[in-house]
Amino acid sequence: MNTSIKIIVVCLLTIGMACDEIESPAYRDQEVQWISCDDAQTPPRTQKVILEEFTGFQCSTCPEATELAVNIRNADCSQVILIAVHAGSFAKPRGSKFSYEFRTPEGDELDETFQVTAASTPNALVNRQSFNDKTVLGKGDWSSAVAALLEREAPLDISIATSYDEESREVTANVQMEYYVDGLEDHYVTVYLLENEFVQWQKDRRVGDIEDYVHEHVLRTSFNGTWGDPVAEGGTPLAGQTYSTELTVALADDWTPEHLEVVAFVHRYQTTNEIVQAQSRLVFQKN
Repeated sequence: MNTSIKIIVVCLLTIGMACDEIESPAYRDQEVQWISCDDAQTPPRTQKVILEEFTGFQCSTCPEATELAVNIRNADCSQVILIAVHAGSFAKPRGSKFSYEFRTPEGDELDETFQVTAASTPNALVNRQSFNDKTVLGKGDWSSAVAALLEREAPLDISIATSYDEESREVTANVQMEYYVDGLEDHYVTVYLLENEFVQWQKDRRVGDIEDYVHEHVLRTSFNGTWGDPVAEGGTPLAGQTYSTELTVALADDWTPEHLEVVAFVHRYQTTNEIVQAQSRLVFQKN
């Protein structure tokens, strides 16, 4: 199916939120509204929530879960960040159709650590926190888990500036973390690179095998490993202080620079593992 589907998004008149008409280059479910939320401004200490969806292009029930994740994000697009982690048996390349390699070392390590796809696929982590004594969540729990976090006040804010070098095909991310209260020694900052609008095969139990499915928020790589680096090297982040890091990563040949997104987050490394605060930014902001 190569028909372009144009989805008109009804824009809410929210301060700082840019809502655009999105034209899909390939297959998308027409029931899903894809809201652009580039550079949405939020008040200081607004909690951001990362929903890490563990998925696979050979998982026939995953498109429905992805649509749910997108709708959760669209409802609060200035606060909810999606990451699609292709991992587990349904992400393994097989045959001529499903020969592409979506998996990443970072995604595999996350899957091994949290045992996400060992439970089933699709599943997700929501800020890597536990809800009702569960960290790995089925899609029926995603909305309530996200809602439980949105009202919290964050201890810090994160901002991201990006640049792209066309000659070297490198993306640079400058991440700043402004603390309002004292942090903890286990606060680490991790910076991931995602790709949107990537067209590849996908199984869908409703319509069969889709050749030109549009994969969004695909985890491509990390700027600084799966777990990142200490926010305050050799110490504890302090209230009133701003910490920064600048990182660069080279792109693979089949990644489209104009479709890339940087996600930075602070988490509690090797203790609770929970994500404390996050931010995202398109490498190329849309006007």
